[in-house]
Amino acid sequence: MEEIALGARLAREALISHRDEPTTIAFAAHALAWLGRDFDTALAAMERAIRLNPNSANIVTRSAWLRTWVLDPDPAISEFSRAIRLSPVDPEIGFSLAGWPTRS
Repeated sequence: MEEIALGARLAREALISHRDEPTTIAFAAHALAWLGRDFDTALAAMERAIRLNPNSANIVTRSAWLRTWVLDPDPAISEFSRAIRLSPVDPEIGFSLAGWPTRS
């Protein structure tokens, strides 16, 4: 449990010290949601990361996963789809495809 608290604290510190670096913000928001369960702060930070770099498939995918964790499926599906369109041959596309619903 001590390691989880440390991880959440470091994520908060990263959000403060890297206010204008979108990838760091996205990773910190992801960690803060996962480790600290501070979803409101994580969502606000992720929105900032997307505003700073709206064309990053990695950031958009992380945002989509965060939205699945807070049970906000429509924006999550939209973001998964957008991430796939942004980088259709990305070697890490599986992270987006795993969250994207299959249609029958």
